[in-house]
Amino acid sequence: MAAHDAARQPAATLPRHRERWIDIIRGAAILLVIANHAIDVPMHIADVTPGTVIDDLTLYFAPFRMTSLMLLSGLLLPLALAKPRGRYYAGKLRTLAWPYVVWLVIFWIATENATEWMRPDGWITRSWLWFILCLFLAYLAAPLLTRIPGPWFASVPVTLWLLSIAAPDGTLFDLAYYGGFFFAGYLIAENRHRLRRFDTTPTMLALLAGSSIFAVLLVLQEHGLALGGAETPATDDKGAIERFDLIWVPVVLAGIAGTMLLARRVRGALDGARQSALSRALQYVGRNSIVFYLVHYPLQIVVVKLLDSWGVTAQPMMMTACILAALAVAFAAVALRRRSRVVDALFVFPRREQLSPARAR
Repeated sequence: MAAHDAARQPAATLPRHRERWIDIIRGAAILLVIANHAIDVPMHIADVTPGTVIDDLTLYFAPFRMTSLMLLSGLLLPLALAKPRGRYYAGKLRTLAWPYVVWLVIFWIATENATEWMRPDGWITRSWLWFILCLFLAYLAAPLLTRIPGPWFASVPVTLWLLSIAAPDGTLFDLAYYGGFFFAGYLIAENRHRLRRFDTTPTMLALLAGSSIFAVLLVLQEHGLALGGAETPATDDKGAIERFDLIWVPVVLAGIAGTMLLARRVRGALDGARQSALSRALQYVGRNSIVFYLVHYPLQIVVVKLLDSWGVTAQPMMMTACILAALAVAFAAVALRRRSRVVDALFVFPRREQLSPARAR
């Protein structure tokens, strides 16, 4: 089965080396997630009202950050599917299901919900771990869904997006809406050779310009702009954009595609040249995205609780503390993973040889 799957992949979908431009986008998206939660966590826990330019920045990128992470995972799906099925599923259990459970327990501790594990629905979290859960379930479904041949596979992301209309807010909506971007990434990977004709600077600029208008409108409406009323498509009763409405999916895809073309050019310009500190930092975060993603949220909860108990409630101070603490601990965790099996086990289930002292000797 695995040999058949690998054989049918076009050569263009199986890169021979790590595509570092992907790490640039992934690193930027993770940093935006950390900044966004540094605003949300103080607001929900300590009732601290947002009000800085960072709020507008995170809102500007809101439609694109998690969707791009899902799409990039789908873009790399052909590489994963080329592995034998047993190894494929074992890998997802080790790298997604295991840290999901570990960090769910850590989340319960951070939020002081000691009895949450006793409720069946407590294991289906709506915390930041929703992304890990959706990604895991998408990978589980991928070997079956990717058997849909050729152009017919486009029906998979389209069907998922259509299902998101009827899905209630929560895990089912996330699975449908963000799952559509995951399988859209796979569709792009399968058709890279056909899409190369659009890899031009004018196309990139047009995609970024169109999606930027959408993002700017999202920010402006937070400052009182109303685009219409109850009868205006893709807006609510107050005229505010409903950014999860299906009419905006092509705009979000355009923004991600434009960002991909931009990152490829940035990375290409850096090949053979001295990289900037920013580029190196984004790639580092992107390569270790699972650590930065898992660590930041429960740590920010603890930081906000401590600052609130000390009477420090100024929004800029709380936000800055949340960002700096998350980055510091995440960088430390990445470094310690190479030295400590215990730390590494927070992010991936130990391999059998790691569990055997005899083999280690």
